[in-house]
Amino acid sequence: MTKNKRFPFLPVFTIISAIIFSSIYVMRDNPNTSSFISADIYLFFAFFASITYAAFQISMAGIKKGGENAIIFIMGGIATKLLLTMVFALIYVYSHKVGKMQFISNFFILYFIYSAFEIYSLLYNLRAQKIQ
Repeated sequence: MTKNKRFPFLPVFTIISAIIFSSIYVMRDNPNTSSFISADIYLFFAFFASITYAAFQISMAGIKKGGENAIIFIMGGIATKLLLTMVFALIYVYSHKVGKMQFISNFFILYFIYSAFEIYSLLYNLRAQKIQ
């Protein structure tokens, strides 16, 4: 019988966040790339890191419960993340003067990186649950 092996979310999440943070830091200090980075990129980074962590924890609570609850929790986590992201973007756009391309690239690159990582982690854990 195989042992249920879960994805080591927190260590990998910390490493990915450190890589993203370091990349942002290096790009902001480089005169060739600093024009591509928003002044509030660290706000975006903190928002996406925290919302991804929360959504993953909601989804994992459902996976641990199992059954039909798992799907409800996973969809709830994804929907919550999407809605909070849209609300955050609207509030930010209406309260700050932003460059369109700079905001879109900074915001959605972080959104897609963290979403892809969250989906990969959930799929890994769902496969582990299926094997059991």
